[in-house]
Amino acid sequence: MRSLSLRWLALGIIAAGLLQTIAVGAIVWDRARILATGTEVVLETTFVDPRDLFRGHYTTLNLAVGRLAKDKIKVSGRLWPGKMVYVGLQKGEGAFWAANSLSTEPPPSDLPVLYGKLTSLPSSAGIGNDVYRVQFPFDRYFAPKLRAEELEKFRREERLGVILALDGEGGGVIKGVTVDGERIYDEPLW
Repeated sequence: MRSLSLRWLALGIIAAGLLQTIAVGAIVWDRARILATGTEVVLETTFVDPRDLFRGHYTTLNLAVGRLAKDKIKVSGRLWPGKMVYVGLQKGEGAFWAANSLSTEPPPSDLPVLYGKLTSLPSSAGIGNDVYRVQFPFDRYFAPKLRAEELEKFRREERLGVILALDGEGGGVIKGVTVDGERIYDEPLW
């Protein structure tokens, strides 16, 4: 009887380990798929260089498409802080892509789109805050200490861009970094 319960315990442990391995493998595979096949866009950003006790040095991305001037974009749908929204992108004048719409539904076009959370609305009185603010799931870029320090130097000069690979549904992963339009880093596929 005891050997039977030990056998079930061993099978349970093996099954749990297998399920965890499959879950982690799916996450890694999905990220690699987006990096390899996603639509590539370069967004203007500034960085802030904090540190995380457990994960090391990272840079907080301050994406220009996360601050949307209410008079420069098309807005559709009922918006409130905390609402998940889609930010439509179009090729900008320089090397960077720019936001052209903000919506509660995916825009009906072939242009890239980002999915994020609306954190604030413009002031209805027209005083002060005249932008929509959107937070995206890829708001931190982890880097080794020396690279984080190097990026911090460029941040002060505001010449940085972040390359994203987008999945077509508003999701994306960080693919690399540009300085003055030149790629200085590409994220490895695996």
